[in-house]
Amino acid sequence: MKTEELKSFADFMKAHGLLILSVEKPDFKLYLVKEGAENLVSAAAFAKVSAGEPAAGLHSKAAPEPAVNKNTVSVTSPLVGTIYRASAPGAAPFVEVGQEVKVGDTLCIVEAMKVMNEIKSEVNGKVFEIKIENGKIVEFGQVLFLIEKP
Repeated sequence: MKTEELKSFADFMKAHGLLILSVEKPDFKLYLVKEGAENLVSAAAFAKVSAGEPAAGLHSKAAPEPAVNKNTVSVTSPLVGTIYRASAPGAAPFVEVGQEVKVGDTLCIVEAMKVMNEIKSEVNGKVFEIKIENGKIVEFGQVLFLIEKP
């Protein structure tokens, strides 16, 4: 990648007030983290990104965690943020292990930069495993749920 191309991504981040930018093309992957955004990614992941190494878990889409069986689908986080299993403190979680879900059902919320992003099921099935803890930070591509298709 040429310096001018990298500068255009940095300028884009600055112009839009972005702290993190991830770009994937068939021939390359780019993950930029602005100084001061360490609290949005785990300290270990930030250290690896800062050192120029790929951060573990940040590109899990390329190498997803192996499914339990061929009927099990991994639901991954599309962004870095804080996970919420319920719509409000004290409210019942959106889903529990063993619960049937349909396409479009809300599984959880990921808060990133004060924006609440609903994570919805893309398959019909039963929640097989919940791999996240309420209120914790999740990384891009981190497995949140395992859903067993019928």
